[in-house]
Amino acid sequence: MKNWFDGKILKNLDAGISVMSHTLHYGTGVFEGIRSYKTVTGYNVFRLEEHIDRLIRSAKSLRIQIPYTVRELCEAVHHVLKENHLSDAYIRPLVFLGEGNMGLDVGAPGKPNPVHVMISAWKWDSYFKNSALAGIHATISNYRRVFSDSTLVQAKANGHYLNSYCAHMAAKALGYDEALLMDADGFLAEASASNLFIVKNGTIYTPLLTSALAGITRDTVITLCREESYPVVESCITVKDVMSSDEIFLTGTACEVSPVISIDGLPVGTGIVGTITKMLSSRYQETVRNNHYKHLGHKKPSELKQSDRLITSTLI
Repeated sequence: MKNWFDGKILKNLDAGISVMSHTLHYGTGVFEGIRSYKTVTGYNVFRLEEHIDRLIRSAKSLRIQIPYTVRELCEAVHHVLKENHLSDAYIRPLVFLGEGNMGLDVGAPGKPNPVHVMISAWKWDSYFKNSALAGIHATISNYRRVFSDSTLVQAKANGHYLNSYCAHMAAKALGYDEALLMDADGFLAEASASNLFIVKNGTIYTPLLTSALAGITRDTVITLCREESYPVVESCITVKDVMSSDEIFLTGTACEVSPVISIDGLPVGTGIVGTITKMLSSRYQETVRNNHYKHLGHKKPSELKQSDRLITSTLI
């Protein structure tokens, strides 16, 4: 595999990352997950600029200044895909701090910590094996998604995923495919690395963004729901709401649209992938494999006003 590392294309073992990297010791880094899809005209890196914009915002929330522009990083993504001869690929930009000051104050006098940027890409067909066809089995985790600052909720920071890692591995140990995490108030926030949606009586609900990441795939799916005339309600979702839902699905760049067919061993709805989830999965694939937004109201999902696509309410 060839990577883009600080402006150069290098093989994995040629990057020379120090074991004294600040990020290795403290988790002071940010990342993105992006997908490229093969199309009839080549390939489509889906919503690339929005992912890179979020990468830069995430870095700023950790007081890290990325020494490259959005355009330079977008060009680097295409460079990596071409060097690795990839069209259908998962892309991972990573920003981290190198060797320097080893305390928490990276701006303290002494040896400054350089900001490194790496971009990798590899073929990753499915996050959950056969999830699009059969659905996955999830559990409600004891681990919580909790933040002390609202800005950090929306940062894809390396250190944030420790709870997600623990929740996911605990779920796997119990025989489940995935874990659902609650927030500090006991409402469902998201899965370990994806956003949560439930369907009840023809209405689609998703958690508030107070503890959930404003996922780019989440945003796309909300737009698809709107185009299909399904109401989307952003709300506080309880365990009872989840257990009584007709359908559940997860969204994310890695997992795309993944149906959940059971929670803690109990079937969701009829226990098979629901019709709304199937439709959204199909529409999502149609969207990402066509390099246009004509069927999304002539606007990118990011350009739609909040009032155009979300109803804020409390699920009863």
